[in-house]
Amino acid sequence: MIDSISQTAKPKLQAKSIQYEAVVSKDFEIEVDVSLFMQALNNLLGNAIKFTPENGQIKMIVKQKNDSIQFIVSDSGVGMSEKTKNSVFSGVPNDSTIGTAGEKGSGLGLDIVKKIIEAHGFNIEVQSEEGKGTSIIITINQFNTK
Repeated sequence: MIDSISQTAKPKLQAKSIQYEAVVSKDFEIEVDVSLFMQALNNLLGNAIKFTPENGQIKMIVKQKNDSIQFIVSDSGVGMSEKTKNSVFSGVPNDSTIGTAGEKGSGLGLDIVKKIIEAHGFNIEVQSEEGKGTSIIITINQFNTK
């Protein structure tokens, strides 16, 4: 799944000269709707690309933490204000923010991602600081794994 998502994003990453690394600490088997889960991860990686300036960095990490598995999409982009961070999952369309290369969005992407993640019974959180980047963390408890 991660390889497929990485390949899909490759042209956009190259266009902005973004250094990208996918790190999967080991093979995990999880029970998901593959199409929807990949849509969510593609959206998260797409947002990271959108809000990371040229020559920035993005990492997609899949790792075990205690009794859970975490998918982390982390970037060195523009980050979010506290107000934006607190409203990205509100269900109300946010004002669309223009990306670092003029990319447009609907302001609905992260809310859709949250709905997909929660429909699976997983958790999602945002860690972000203006000017310092954003990390989106999906946590899957072990009882959700195969």
